[in-house]
Amino acid sequence: MPFRNEREALLYRAQGLERDLADERSARERSEAQRDDLAQELARVRRQLARLGPVAAPAPHPNAALILVGAAVAAGLVMAGLVATMWTVRRAPAPAIAPPLPALPATPPIPLTPLVPANQPVAPPRAVPMVPPEIPTEALSPSTRRVPTRTEIAAAFQSRAPEVRSCAGRLHGTAMARVTFASSGRVTAVSMVDGTFAGTSEGSCIARTLRTMRVAPFENPSLTVTYPYPIRY
Repeated sequence: MPFRNEREALLYRAQGLERDLADERSARERSEAQRDDLAQELARVRRQLARLGPVAAPAPHPNAALILVGAAVAAGLVMAGLVATMWTVRRAPAPAIAPPLPALPATPPIPLTPLVPANQPVAPPRAVPMVPPEIPTEALSPSTRRVPTRTEIAAAFQSRAPEVRSCAGRLHGTAMARVTFASSGRVTAVSMVDGTFAGTSEGSCIARTLRTMRVAPFENPSLTVTYPYPIRY
């Protein structure tokens, strides 16, 4: 916008700065530092006007009236908005509190109907017979039998019959062997008693052969058996 002189330009600038500082809405939007800058600029413009000296008041700018009217209208709108907001906040109704839920009606107890009429006797429960579990013979511990059976002992002696005949050589007769078994089933002692083979090398060979026998473990500490081997040619 063209100005007639420097004073008119400074006056126009000073009026604009004063409007900015007086505008309430602009004051809220600006920071404190920005307001300080505007105040310093306004002071500088006024000092320049003071240096120019007193003169007749310049003619008002052709648009000054419109500017002042616009600023007044804007300020009025801002104030009206603030008042309306405060009134709305004051008159805002308190939030409604939901009414408490109605209590649920109590459910009457359901009568229990007996399955059997009261006048009918109830039979006592049947006793279930207890069946002992089957235990296999192999799972029996050594303490379940005191000594080996006759069949086991005879089978052990017969298993060594071929070696006994081989030890007899040219001798014949009855080789009477006395054998002692430990509870582990091993042979601990063998001796030839009576007969042709007692005290002979053939009898010693038979004794060494019979020491290799084994029977199943048993409970007694030991068991001594006398067994005859008849040797014929």
